[in-house]
Amino acid sequence: MDLRCDFHVHSTVSDGTLAPGEIASLAHETGVDTLALTDHDEIAGVAEAARRGSELGVEVIAGIEFSVTEDEGRRQMHILGLGIDPDFPALRECVAALRSARVRRSVEILERLREVGIHISRERLAEIAGEGSIGRPHVARALVEAGVCASMDEAFGRFLRRGRPAFIAHPGLPSERAISLIHAAGGIASLAHPLSSLGVQAPGGLELFVERLVATGLDGLEVWHPSQHPGQTRKLGKLARKWDLVPTGGSDFHGADRPDVKLGRGRGRLRLGRPERDRILDRIAQVRVPGGV
Repeated sequence: MDLRCDFHVHSTVSDGTLAPGEIASLAHETGVDTLALTDHDEIAGVAEAARRGSELGVEVIAGIEFSVTEDEGRRQMHILGLGIDPDFPALRECVAALRSARVRRSVEILERLREVGIHISRERLAEIAGEGSIGRPHVARALVEAGVCASMDEAFGRFLRRGRPAFIAHPGLPSERAISLIHAAGGIASLAHPLSSLGVQAPGGLELFVERLVATGLDGLEVWHPSQHPGQTRKLGKLARKWDLVPTGGSDFHGADRPDVKLGRGRGRLRLGRPERDRILDRIAQVRVPGGV
């Protein structure tokens, strides 16, 4: 019997709308057998998701999605860490530093909004974020709540994307640091939604972009993602084979903010099963040192 798997999922610990335990419950209800919780620059939800998953028979793989910035902001991407040890000390220290950086960034964003006449309090933003690590989606929700924007897409388009009045770049990690930290924590590093990375349109295109990451230890490429059409998926699959990168994929599920994206199914085309899971777990086993981390 095949499985249904999803290796890119977010909870309220970053910018999703369901708590980690609720994610595992939803997986059980909708027939998702294996999921990777990959919150943005956060690992705090893994234990809860794994605990609930164990109760329900849902396999939960510990993950993270690191924001990466290099070349003075001209190259920006997200790198997934799959199969990490969330208790690895260096990983926990890095996550704490990134959490503090996100808070400072949110203050700067609110100041930029005030400059254009939009007033959102730090207190309200913190309430919207709850236990999660504050990010731009929480600001977008606040803009919708205040009636400034009709949707989160409008909030990003008018205020929060690059070139817009309240855009503040995420400090991010360099790719080499993110990948080495993922490896040290016993996981594999996969480039998330590659075609959405900033810099893939530079000379050399996507191939050179990925080649540079391979040189720093990249293990995988997210071949399946709801933002891609079938032709792009085929292209990414060929690129993964060229560099011997394990193909990964997922819904990039966030919950109510993206109601058209379903856990384990994306926008309807996502169908990852046992072969994809086994390849990912095999590659994780290859990067782990004898005895584990």
